[in-house]
Formats: sequence, structure tokens, C-alpha cells
Amino acid sequence: MDELLHTAIPVLFIILWRLYVRGQNLKYKDVLPWLIYPFVYIIFTAIRGEMTGYYPYPFIDVSQLGYLMVIINSLWLIIAFSGLSLFLVAMGKREKSVSDH
Repeated sequence: MDELLHTAIPVLFIILWRLYVRGQNLKYKDVLPWLIYPFVYIIFTAIRGEMTGYYPYPFIDVSQLGYLMVIINSLWLIIAFSGLSLFLVAMGKREKSVSDH
């Protein structure tokens, strides 16, 4: 299941994005709402991990790393998601400018 989640799903996401998302309609302000899911997931995982002692990823394992390191790791994750999101918007805007010429 882990293999499917971390290999097939990203590939399918890229295919579906290319087929169905009109990149030209994306705006940079769209990026903030896209960050809600990873932010909520990090918080949910931290709360669940505190209650159960199970953390699905080593970079958010508070029992091994401590809260400060997990917060730093989480910030890097949000930065990575932000960068990817900004890249997708930029590519959509690029497609628009290319199609306009």
C-alpha cells in the first residue's frame, strides 16, 4: 500500500493535472488554500501520534526528534509544498503566455 501511495498516486496526479486542470486559470492566490491540507495533516498526525505513539513518517516522530525538530521539519515541508504550488501556477501562466502568441 505504501508503494502505491508514494509512487502511483504522484504519477496519476501529474497525468490528471495535465489532462483536466486549466493552468491558465490558476492564480498565485490559489496557493494558500492548497496549503490547508498539508498543514492540517501535520497537525492531525502530531495529535494522533501523541495519543497513540505512532508517527507514519520519521521526520515527524516527536518521540525521537522532539517538538522543535518536528516543527522545523514541518516548516520545510510547507515550504516545499509552497514551492511546488508556485511552480504549478507559474507553469500555467507560462502556458497562457505561449498560447497567446
